[in-house]
Amino acid sequence: MTDTDTQTTASMMEPDIRLRVARSSWMPYSQRRIVVVATLWALAFVMVASMSIYLHAHRLAQFPGDVGLIVLIQQIHAPLIVGFINLASDANWPMPAGITVFAVLLLMVIFRRWRYVLTTLMAGFLADGLSFALNGWVHRPRPHGAHIHAIGNIGLSSYPSGHVSHVTAFYGFLLFLSAQELRAHPRESRWIHIAQAICVYFLVFIGVSRILEGQHWPSDVFASYLLGGMTLVITIVTYQLLGRFKMRNSAGIEQNADQVAHRAADSPIVTGLAHVGYAAKAVVYLIIGGLALAAALKIGGGLVDQTGATNVIYNQPFGKYLLIAAGIGWFGYALWCVIEATLDTEHYGSDAKGVVARLGYAVVAVAYGALAYLAFGLATGKSSGGKSSNTQAHDWTARLLAAPGGVALVIVLGLVVLAVAGILFRRAYTADFRRQLEMGQAGANVEKGVILLGRIGNAALGSVFTIIGVFFIVAALQHNPDQAKGLSGALSALLAQPFGNLLLAIVALGLLAYGAYSLAQARYRRIRAA
Repeated sequence: MTDTDTQTTASMMEPDIRLRVARSSWMPYSQRRIVVVATLWALAFVMVASMSIYLHAHRLAQFPGDVGLIVLIQQIHAPLIVGFINLASDANWPMPAGITVFAVLLLMVIFRRWRYVLTTLMAGFLADGLSFALNGWVHRPRPHGAHIHAIGNIGLSSYPSGHVSHVTAFYGFLLFLSAQELRAHPRESRWIHIAQAICVYFLVFIGVSRILEGQHWPSDVFASYLLGGMTLVITIVTYQLLGRFKMRNSAGIEQNADQVAHRAADSPIVTGLAHVGYAAKAVVYLIIGGLALAAALKIGGGLVDQTGATNVIYNQPFGKYLLIAAGIGWFGYALWCVIEATLDTEHYGSDAKGVVARLGYAVVAVAYGALAYLAFGLATGKSSGGKSSNTQAHDWTARLLAAPGGVALVIVLGLVVLAVAGILFRRAYTADFRRQLEMGQAGANVEKGVILLGRIGNAALGSVFTIIGVFFIVAALQHNPDQAKGLSGALSALLAQPFGNLLLAIVALGLLAYGAYSLAQARYRRIRAA
């Protein structure tokens, strides 16, 4: 056989080989393993169904070991160990659990793992829905008795535990996805192992914590692990089926979708909205800085934040129309921040530092999207204006402090704000934002002026964020939500210090510089998705 014949035969066999490889890549489990998993799933279903029917008919019934095991576990009294165990429950109450789910999904969106997003949502919602349905049907009372201590009652029945079923499905699926990522990206093993350790912690200790707190009987926890495990299996099967469907029917579609997304981001409409967005952002800081400077010089003015800036615009002649124009700009800026986060237009990459930077863009997108929504509502008469940043800081701090582990959550929030301040100070020092500007035809003096404005503006904004972060931590330590500050509260805190007028004037000039720098960005910022 000649070399040509060999190549021809190989090329004829290649499609069949690719098909077998594709099939095997989406059928990674042996038939024996499938049978074992299906059998275990059916056994779990029978056990949960039997327990549910029995407890629905005998709501006060106890299973063997219920009392003995809960009394044994509640003999743990060491504060450090109790706190470590109960953190698994505290972190999975509705508010912190919602924040966690949002953050995880946001990361998946940034990396464009759409199958991850869909199936992770499925895991959480399916587990929660089944748990609440059974809880409302069975109506088993919470543990009670002379030997059992319960820290509180949220009003729901005992069977099953929503905490345990949610954690089993949600963190179990994240553990599965982390194994997929570890095979695909072994160089990121350090961060993946950390994520896996967190998942294992919640999976192990969520059941123990629910018993330790006296919220559930051990049989509740056992059934909830089974319920969450059943949900987990369904989710993993769905994930595999979606992958197989993608392999069969969507060859090359992801690459094409990526190209379409980049072309859409580079369209004149999107780039035009982005440029207008930077100008609208500039208006906000020029208003805040100008009024703060007037207040510092005692010639009028006032201390306002982004929400206050919308009211200032609204109260001007033709204010409704000006506010609509500003709202369009803020929407454009939010849209561009979404593009920066998802398409990685600045090439931050997928390492830890890059992910944090892209998450920052996502958070800014949410903030300016909310500001645009407020502006449209105020201009059309459907809203009387939003709450100030100070009021929002008080409200959210109060909610967080009222939640289990709330002090720690507020401290973490304060540290995050301080980290943002550090990034702004670093940006002011290094002027690394200059790589985002295209000023080849602007002239050297104009370029130097814009960079100087950017340095001063970022430093001023970093100072404000430092004050906000410190007051969040103070509010947590004093357990007083009124200590929390928003932007206007931070400016007020400056004014209350010795030489407060001078300090406020300096920061106000810095905010004006940041507004002027944003105007320069509207002209010179590189707006390209490629």
